Amino acid sequence: MVGNARFDAVSGDLIQLGSVQMAGPHLELFRAPTENDSLSAFPSYVDAEPSTHPNGGKPAPSWDEQWRQVGLDRLHRRVISVTAGPGLLTVRHRYAPAAISQAVTVELTWSLGEEGLRMSATAVPSENWPGTWARIGLRFDLPAGLTQAAWFGTGPSDNYADSAIAARVGRYESAIEDLITQYAVPQESGHRGGMRELRLPELGLEMRAFKAGGERPGFTLRAHSVPEVAEARHPHELPPSKATYLWLDVQQQGLGSRSCGPDVRPEYMLRPRMAQWALEFRTGEPRPSL
Repeated sequence: MVGNARFDAVSGDLIQLGSVQMAGPHLELFRAPTENDSLSAFPSYVDAEPSTHPNGGKPAPSWDEQWRQVGLDRLHRRVISVTAGPGLLTVRHRYAPAAISQAVTVELTWSLGEEGLRMSATAVPSENWPGTWARIGLRFDLPAGLTQAAWFGTGPSDNYADSAIAARVGRYESAIEDLITQYAVPQESGHRGGMRELRLPELGLEMRAFKAGGERPGFTLRAHSVPEVAEARHPHELPPSKATYLWLDVQQQGLGSRSCGPDVRPEYMLRPRMAQWALEFRTGEPRPSL
């Protein structure tokens, strides 16, 4: 126990905060591929510089194929250590795909802050990771059926590194289902960068994000996991929701326009890198709506 938070004794996962049941966080490096991620007819900048390849780069497999070949869609977690002290818990996990020798070490430190439960986290990759990652984020699994969210960050629409020109920092409210664009083929959608606060009134849960390493995470909330979205070819193929999934991504790879034009430019690619998070969680009385 750290304050009103309960943790799994073996994995060190947060499993309850006040009356809120939850699970996580878990590192994720993969996303449900967008249409641009899934196609390879147009060239890529993954191994080409725009200055020397003005026509859009060189031929390369789709991002989806590259990410799956490395194994980003099937990370395995090993618990390295769970160390408890008075009002403090430190957890170390190692994540690695089955296909390669590279790995990412995640260290989580839980403590009591001035207003709630604090989490400081770092994710440090080993050397020689090939290519790029789709995201570097932490996922929490929250109760299914949540319908409302309010946040202080960028909006009102979703935004990514290379598609954020219309995003503005402010306070917003939305139905959770409206955070996701309903594409004909289910895919990655709904990321909003620069999160300062996120409220889920039905749980009485509030999260505050502070700068860590000079960055704030973005958030995504949706009723289906990455594998569920990635495997569905049509919206009606999505299974009944088992949870409400929250991703806190320090970075996602840009979207590009490879289905009809240039690939993601190098400055918007997510090369394997270290990431940091600094969060505070507070619980109060649940409210039925915003």
